[in-house]
Amino acid sequence: MPKKVNAKEMNVVKQLLLSENYDKAINELRKLKNKYPNDYDVLFQLGSVLLRQGQKVSEALYLLNLATNKQNKRAVVNEIGTYYFNQFDFDKAEDYYTKLLDGSEKERSRGLHQLIKIYIHEYRFEEAYELFKELKKVSLYADYDITHFNNLEFYLTYTTGGNILYIEGDAYFQHQLLDYSRERAVEHIAKHLMETNPDGTRIKTFHSVFDENIDISELYDYISEEIEDMDPTGIDVVDYYKLKFDDYIGKTYNGKRTKYVEAVVIPNTKQILSIYPVNQNHIDRTVRIQVEENKKGNKKIYKKRTK
Repeated sequence: MPKKVNAKEMNVVKQLLLSENYDKAINELRKLKNKYPNDYDVLFQLGSVLLRQGQKVSEALYLLNLATNKQNKRAVVNEIGTYYFNQFDFDKAEDYYTKLLDGSEKERSRGLHQLIKIYIHEYRFEEAYELFKELKKVSLYADYDITHFNNLEFYLTYTTGGNILYIEGDAYFQHQLLDYSRERAVEHIAKHLMETNPDGTRIKTFHSVFDENIDISELYDYISEEIEDMDPTGIDVVDYYKLKFDDYIGKTYNGKRTKYVEAVVIPNTKQILSIYPVNQNHIDRTVRIQVEENKKGNKKIYKKRTK
């Protein structure tokens, strides 16, 4: 029986990944691959981190396919689909995500959600709306942020000419889509400068606030020009564009000063809904935590199916 990697050895790799020490994690995984050449977990982790780092893509895809077995087949499919999705190669991403639709409820919901985002980006609103109706039937739908899905339903209904009168969702988001204007966007962004508590201190529960010397209108025009040559960092109900400035631009929701700004844009357009400072370290940390939580969830859901 072939030797398997032990939990202690893999935990070293996981800690390196959590601390974003990717080069060292790759080196450790290569050592483990030499020690355990047929171990599915080692092959999967090495293929995944190479792919996410955009290093040796051909090797990464080879390793992931080599790592495929009955238990982790769809995890590999999702990993490769996500790579193509992040490269904006939507045809290949769609091929892979479609393979998730005949899996467990968690796999099916992930596949539907990703396909919806692809279809929105490609203006395939009718198809996206049909998949959204399927997604609402999956019980795991309720595990997601309901406001996010209310906004998605509103957007898809709006773009397909349906009745939007009774659909719940974020009022500001809906109003911007229905009555979009540069003036309203600038007005919304400028409000971040004025939100204070009764004692004059800034409200930290708001997403963010800009430095008081920022000219919001000028900032809006500058970012509008910048995103013309950029790809969105996320594709969803809205597109997101992140920019880094030389100087501090404002404070994030938790009061930390930052040079990063995120522009929220109507999908498939360059029309800005909002702009606010973001904490890139916090975003990266949140993503890492979510990845770990998803892994824990997978272990529970697939308990009887994993080796």
